[in-house]
Formats: sequence, structure tokens, C-alpha cells
Amino acid sequence: MDRYISVIAHIFIFAYTVYSSMSTFVYLFIAGIILCQIRIYTRSLIAPMILHMFINTISVICLL
Repeated sequence: MDRYISVIAHIFIFAYTVYSSMSTFVYLFIAGIILCQIRIYTRSLIAPMILHMFINTISVICLL
């Protein structure tokens, strides 16, 4: 199972290719692992989707 989580986390990284900082890719990898773990734990896509929307909302608020 851990191998699949790693593969999905790498796909999550490659979805965000606009970033150039290596630390950003590390954060994206960790976020991919967390979202995947939540998906496995809840057996639903709605929980990671809501968490992703929450993270995006916080990011936008911090930029203002």
C-alpha cells in the first residue's frame, strides 16, 4: 500500500509543475501523502477534496 501512496504523491507533484523551488515539491509530496491517507481512511473522495479546498482558501487569504 505504501508504494501506491508514493506513486500517487508523485503524481500530485507533477500536477503542479509551475513551481520551481525544491522545497515546494517536498511540501506537495507531503500534501499528496496526507490527502491519500485521508482518502484511504475515509473511503471517500469528499474528505480530501474538502481539505484541498480548505488549504487553497487559506493560501488565497494569506496572499491578500
